[in-house]
Amino acid sequence: GLLEESATSATAALKETEVKAFIDDGLGGYYRKILDTVTQGTDVPVFLHAYDHPIPNGTGSSGPWLKPVFDLKKINQPVSDAVMKTLIDRLYQMLKTVADEYPGRVHVLALNGTLAKEPDFVTDSPKYWANELHATALGFGILANVVQLELATAGVK
Repeated sequence: GLLEESATSATAALKETEVKAFIDDGLGGYYRKILDTVTQGTDVPVFLHAYDHPIPNGTGSSGPWLKPVFDLKKINQPVSDAVMKTLIDRLYQMLKTVADEYPGRVHVLALNGTLAKEPDFVTDSPKYWANELHATALGFGILANVVQLELATAGVK
C-alpha cells in the first residue's frame, strides 16, 4: 500500500517508492500508451486533468471511499487532508511530465486547489464538496469555469 500506519504528517504517511511505482510509473505508463495511440491517429488537441483536493472526512450521501482507508491506517485529519493534497498534486505533476512529451498536442488543466480558493471554503466546504470525491453543483460549476477558460486560452471553441 501507499500509506504508513499512524503517520503524523503527509511526508511520513506516504511510502515514496510505492507512490512513484503507482503514479509516476504505473499511471504514467498507461497515459503514455493511450496518448501514443491518440496522437498518432488524430491532430485533435488532447486535454488532461487531475482532480481537486478531496477531503477524506466520510461525509456525503454516497461513499465514504477515502476515510475508511485512513481510519484503517490510523491517520486522522488534518494529516489525511494533506496526504490527499500531496497525492493529487503528484498526479498533476505526472500529467504535466507526460504532456511535455507531446508538445503542442497534450495539455493539462490545473484543477487542483481550485475549490479551496473560494473565500468561504474553510468555513463551508460542504457547499463545494457533496462527499469525499464529488463536488456539489456549485463546486462543479467552479471547476467547469476553469476548464472553459483553459480551453478558450488554448483556442478551443
